[in-house]
Amino acid sequence: MGRRMLAVIGGIVIGVVLLGITQGILQAFDPPDTPLQYTDPEMMRVYITSLPVWRLLLLLLCYAVGAFGAGFAGSRISDSETKQVGLIIGFGLTVFTVINLVQLPYPLWFIIPAILLNIPFALWGARLGSA
Repeated sequence: MGRRMLAVIGGIVIGVVLLGITQGILQAFDPPDTPLQYTDPEMMRVYITSLPVWRLLLLLLCYAVGAFGAGFAGSRISDSETKQVGLIIGFGLTVFTVINLVQLPYPLWFIIPAILLNIPFALWGARLGSA
């Protein structure tokens, strides 16, 4: 039980870190015109509404990579029940995704897949990590 809890927490942390790293790489290749102040809601609103579709699609890829890596790591840490661990990790990442999406004005076409992809990708990562 303790190891599975550690696997879930560790997996979620690793997923968030992977998401941050992939987003950082994405911003390094396509930096914003002005430095972003992440604590300034108006600046973030203007920035997000100005993003082109291809940039938002790559951001969805970042979410998928984070969820996959989280599930993979969680299953490697867990001693058993890797599918359950992957499911819980995916759900936890979905909660964090919803919190993020509520705070920022993403388009609806982005919001739906961003919410829906966490659980399947975390389960896929967990399945491959347990093999």
